[in-house]
Amino acid sequence: MTTYLDGIGGWIPYTTTRISMVPLGDNRILVSDELNPVLGDVPILTRGSLIGTAPLGTHWAKGDRTLVHRIEPSGLNGPLGSVWIGSPTRAYIGIRLGDSEAPIHGWLCFARERGCANPFNWGYAREIPAPIVAGDPKTGPPLVMSMPLSRVARRAELSWRPAVAGVVVEEGILNSEVTWHALENASDPTFSLPRTSISVPSSADEGHVFRVRPAP
Repeated sequence: MTTYLDGIGGWIPYTTTRISMVPLGDNRILVSDELNPVLGDVPILTRGSLIGTAPLGTHWAKGDRTLVHRIEPSGLNGPLGSVWIGSPTRAYIGIRLGDSEAPIHGWLCFARERGCANPFNWGYAREIPAPIVAGDPKTGPPLVMSMPLSRVARRAELSWRPAVAGVVVEEGILNSEVTWHALENASDPTFSLPRTSISVPSSADEGHVFRVRPAP
């Protein structure tokens, strides 16, 4: 939404952007008991935070919560404000799926490389009602790879779905056993597309395999 205010130099446009999270059905968001006038009431967790029973000072809430409230050109509120302006830190939010009798705990991860409107990675506990650790790669979505081969350019595009960022792409050389090494810039947090270009082995006798895993 854009509004105009009369200023010294004439009419000044103010563009307002509000991004909210709305839990559906029996799902809940971990929120603080007290509302911060600037940051709202969604606590930002760090990687390794335990998500399960709501800790002291927080509770599971159903109502929609503002994550970012941006008023161009000057105002910025909301718990993901630092993500919006490009902070390198990753912000985690605790979520609870299902009803209170059989809850499934999970996490959403936001970072500037995916903007802040959509989480670029997520995870959930596979057991009920087990707690979960934010950012634990074992709880994240399985990654499925594809690699169309271009024999002309001797290059191939390795991509993965879902389109999560913050991964490590590794190449393995088949000898008596597989020796793995990470490809350059595969875990660069600034890349915008879930793919990386790799060289095709020059000899058909060379056996190479690839794998994609979440970054530590």
